[in-house]
Amino acid sequence: MLKKCLFSFTHSLRAAALSILFFSVSPGIAQNTWSTSNQQWVQDYFQIRLTDRFTVGADGGLRWKDAFMYTSQYVMRASAWYKLTDRLRVGAGLAHSGFFSNGDFAGVEWRPYEEISMDLKRKKITTAFRYRFEQRYYTDFNFPLENTNRLVLRNRVSAAVTFKIRDLKKEAGGAQLWFYLGDELFININAFDAVSVFDQNRFMAGPVLKFSDSFAVQLLYNMQVASSNKLTHVAWLVLRHNLVWKKAVQ
Repeated sequence: MLKKCLFSFTHSLRAAALSILFFSVSPGIAQNTWSTSNQQWVQDYFQIRLTDRFTVGADGGLRWKDAFMYTSQYVMRASAWYKLTDRLRVGAGLAHSGFFSNGDFAGVEWRPYEEISMDLKRKKITTAFRYRFEQRYYTDFNFPLENTNRLVLRNRVSAAVTFKIRDLKKEAGGAQLWFYLGDELFININAFDAVSVFDQNRFMAGPVLKFSDSFAVQLLYNMQVASSNKLTHVAWLVLRHNLVWKKAVQ
């Protein structure tokens, strides 16, 4: 019963989020006032399963823009999750990032967050849902004095499906080729004059090369629609390491 309720809640939340997205971005589409850019991201994720229920993780990455011409951001994060059921888990973490503007260091962000996620796994397909609540503490170096330190609360709702395409030949190390499709909506809560309620939406798609249960490589295309009618095309290389602490797991 609990699983059915949670599943229904996830779908309802997703439908509401997509409705907000539609009404947020449709005026800009109608007016055709988009500004476009390109970015390149590299991110390395580590997860270590300490027990059957408890997992910790860390990741870090760099981001560039204009075909690697300028560094735009670095990201570091530490997190922990607790599995409530085979499909449902809760987690919390702390992210830190720094921003650059035309080569100059422009600001930093500290971002505590809490989340709940659900995975529905089958032999050749995995569906994932996640809700995350973030508290974003900014220090901006190039904003007016009144905006130097600020707090923005943000919701993130995501859904994704990963499905298996084929097993590769033994010459390729016996790897498996999968494909990822996902979407994530970002909504600000305490929006003020400098921040809109709609923050951004990411549509992501790309192949996943799974070498083992411990290591996989993703190459994603991320179409990112942000406030102020900004459209960013992102090439995103993701490395994923999933490890098990043998002493803790029987």
